[in-house]
Amino acid sequence: MVVLIICYNRAHNLKAWEAAWEKMDTTGCELVFAITSDMEYNTKHDVVRYPNVGMDMGALKRFIDSESNYGRLMWCPDDFLPLRPDLFQLYDTADVVGTFWSTQTSSHIRSGGVAITEQVAKALIFPPTLLTSRSRGKANCYDFEHLRCNFYRKLKYKFSIKMVDGTTPPNSPHWEDVSQEYLKAAQGSQEIKYDCPF
Repeated sequence: MVVLIICYNRAHNLKAWEAAWEKMDTTGCELVFAITSDMEYNTKHDVVRYPNVGMDMGALKRFIDSESNYGRLMWCPDDFLPLRPDLFQLYDTADVVGTFWSTQTSSHIRSGGVAITEQVAKALIFPPTLLTSRSRGKANCYDFEHLRCNFYRKLKYKFSIKMVDGTTPPNSPHWEDVSQEYLKAAQGSQEIKYDCPF
């Protein structure tokens, strides 16, 4: 699984990701940073650079359009930071595994911390102006997440979908109504501690 961390200019979050990565079970995983600014960042992990047109969803689409043979893809904003060492193993239970279910505006999976198979990636429908319109940046992202191109709604009849807490949408709890205990370390194991400031 490629774990794609999308970042504009918060290098401190990428450092936190690298520190966490060293303490996690990353079996079968590869860390890739997608940077959408001219920020310099030196790392032993792969870095892809994309223009910031389309914001985080633009970076996601560009990665999907240009890469192949990754098997499974998890995309996260840089401030989605893991706490439990076995977190990545929770994202392999369905074709689509989301972290945060929402019923605000419409029923949808929030678009950060989502893992999909490569087959699902190729089936995603993005807003037509995602990679060309700077003025519609946020609007295009909202369109993909919970409006006209709502990716959950477009995929729910074609692929298996679960949430990382084990529930199946649309019967999943709204993310604000429950504590996300499943993101914390399993009983008896240590949560990841960060050595760098956020």
